[in-house]
Amino acid sequence: MRKLLDLNVWMALCLPSHPHHAHARGWLEDADLIQGDLLFCLPTEMGLLRLLTQTATMKGFGLAALSNDEAIGFLLELQMDSNIGRVEPPPSTQEIWLNVAACPSPAPNAWMDSYLAALSAAIGAEMVTFDNGFTSYTRHGINLTLLSA
Repeated sequence: MRKLLDLNVWMALCLPSHPHHAHARGWLEDADLIQGDLLFCLPTEMGLLRLLTQTATMKGFGLAALSNDEAIGFLLELQMDSNIGRVEPPPSTQEIWLNVAACPSPAPNAWMDSYLAALSAAIGAEMVTFDNGFTSYTRHGINLTLLSA
């Protein structure tokens, strides 16, 4: 089954000094994958590029921030792995997303997570994350794998 990885999983997989690296690698080693099963989407690509070039974030992992050119090269090299694919949102994504994101009070931090949850549902992929907040989306039919740290 295809797996849409949350940004926190991509970061943990890519950075050996990330505190969840061993957990993410363990999950990956146990995963039954075929070509293109580990999915990026535009928001996770942008998020990875943003964090790799952010000095404060990278310093937290004992690393220097990458230049934009270096981050692009890193992403493109990563995506050469045959297990990694990229997905475009099907037309049904927006309707699912707005339904998943709807709530009676302001929740400005829910937009990206609800989008990723909706995209995973729209494409029939498993959503893989370290973020416990995604459990609230399972009532919308999201197939969730919650990694423990």
